[in-house]
Amino acid sequence: MSSQEISLKLLNRTKYAQNRTKYYTVRNSVLSQTERPLFITGSFNDCIGNLKLLSLRKSYLHRHSSKRGPFQKLSLPHEYFKILGEPAYYSHSELLYACSYASDNFMCDSYFWKQICEKIREVRDVIDIKDLLSCLCSIVKVNYYDRDLLRLLSREFVDDIDKLSFDDIHQLLYCYYKQNVYSCDLVDKVGLKVTKLINATPLTQNSENQNSTLFDKIKDLIPTNKSSDSEPICELDLKTLSRISNYLSYFKYSNSDFHNCISNLFITYCNSMDFISRLNFFNSIDPKLLINSSTNNSSTTTNNLTNNKLINTFLKSIVNDSISFNHENSYELGTFLSSGLFKSAESSKLLHDFCSISSTIKLICNSILHLSHFDLYGTDVSDTQSPSPNQTNPITEITTRIPSLLERLYKYCFNTIDLIYQISSNYTPVKSPFIKSLENIFMDSILTSIRTLNSFYRLQVLVPSASQNTCKLLSFTTDDNNVHSLFLKLFHRINITSSDLDFISKASQCLINFDCKGQSIPNLTSSFEIFSLIQSTNQSTNQLIKSIDILSLEIIRQLVDFDRESIYRIALTLNFTNTNSLLNHYISFFPKITRRKHHKHHITLNNL
Repeated sequence: MSSQEISLKLLNRTKYAQNRTKYYTVRNSVLSQTERPLFITGSFNDCIGNLKLLSLRKSYLHRHSSKRGPFQKLSLPHEYFKILGEPAYYSHSELLYACSYASDNFMCDSYFWKQICEKIREVRDVIDIKDLLSCLCSIVKVNYYDRDLLRLLSREFVDDIDKLSFDDIHQLLYCYYKQNVYSCDLVDKVGLKVTKLINATPLTQNSENQNSTLFDKIKDLIPTNKSSDSEPICELDLKTLSRISNYLSYFKYSNSDFHNCISNLFITYCNSMDFISRLNFFNSIDPKLLINSSTNNSSTTTNNLTNNKLINTFLKSIVNDSISFNHENSYELGTFLSSGLFKSAESSKLLHDFCSISSTIKLICNSILHLSHFDLYGTDVSDTQSPSPNQTNPITEITTRIPSLLERLYKYCFNTIDLIYQISSNYTPVKSPFIKSLENIFMDSILTSIRTLNSFYRLQVLVPSASQNTCKLLSFTTDDNNVHSLFLKLFHRINITSSDLDFISKASQCLINFDCKGQSIPNLTSSFEIFSLIQSTNQSTNQLIKSIDILSLEIIRQLVDFDRESIYRIALTLNFTNTNSLLNHYISFFPKITRRKHHKHHITLNNL
């Protein structure tokens, strides 16, 4: 190994040691992409009682920095000093040009961007808000992480939010979403702004009344194949609005007016959206907030009808054959592309296709899981009122239309299986940590699909109600009157198709080949439940038994982190199927469940 390679290797290790959160993807991509550490800035009003302490701290820092002499602001030369000069002496136009030029050319020297951030801190009060947003987008583009800067800038964006356009709001939320910084004041202000924009948007039809120029009127005289019933057109960009809704949902924005607005907008403009936008819109609607917004019986009935219409609209649009099923990557590929393993065009294309299809799998799974949340929160199928002739039962719609969506989900999963085998075969026998990270992403998508199948089976055999959510005494058998015990008792009624068995067989083979280390607790619990129940129905194979053993070992390894809900489901499954004595031993003597055996057991939604 040459001295240049040794120095480059040492430099990469130094980068990892200095910024562990940025390079955490190398160790475990699943945790870095789905459970990234969230930085919460806090409200602006939290510092009202500490103004005196803040002023004392500021004066102390000023006295300390004044001892450095007249050249205290002069930093050491950075890598691009000859091209871009010293950031401390930039004017506003020079600062904007330097940020744009450096980000477009991917100049990622951390010392240069550190000086840029210091300059932005100084001029944040006097610079134009759109120029400030442009500088922030440049910082995020090169993946420089400075959460304190985003905390300071959130106050500026809140004060001048009315000066930002709809696209600017999307860029602003994307910056905070990618850096994983949550400012409650900024999210609330943006949510109110977006709600106001949606309410101010009129419903426009693609009709002759919109044509005002002479050229448009002449075009209308030409006969075309346009149908008389044209689709409504929204003045807002639906794709951008779907992403904004996704970001606000990620930050747990809980405003019933906002969720009512986007639900009504989704019902109206659903046929005008693309595939990814429909999934993002539907996943961002919180049914709990729609129900909680009702205050009397009439509004409750209206909200139930809105939920039913929302579910029917989504299901009819998502299984439509005329829709174009496109993919959109949501994973950060910069870390993988910087490894040098994907320098060729063929390997980089494989990486992009794999991450894009995996992103679509996650979206489809979240949508199907979201349907069960609608059923639990807002859909009352035993309503005493007789439904209208044009209104269909939402549970019937789900059970009849979801299988076609599951077929497409299986198709995408099979595509990712082929891609991951192509990627893994190029780097054997010694696997890079980057390849292991891709395998973790792959197994996360496969186990999430199994969890989705579990949720769909639950919707087939039972409709959970509020009376089934608690039980006074836990016996860890099917005698417990709750959702999970009823699911095990009625599992024999489920019609398991050949496509389901084929997918479960390939998923079990993937478990044997790639393992399931570091996977999420809900995925492990649901997968163990499905595999054990399939084994108990006289459809057991050696491959399925091996996959159950692999899941059991991973559950034992993460048992300390399991919640009471998941432990109860595993114990119930073990007692029902009489399998895996080793896991049964650990579950039976685990203090978290034995000490609270006689307490009330609350059913949650997160693990379904």
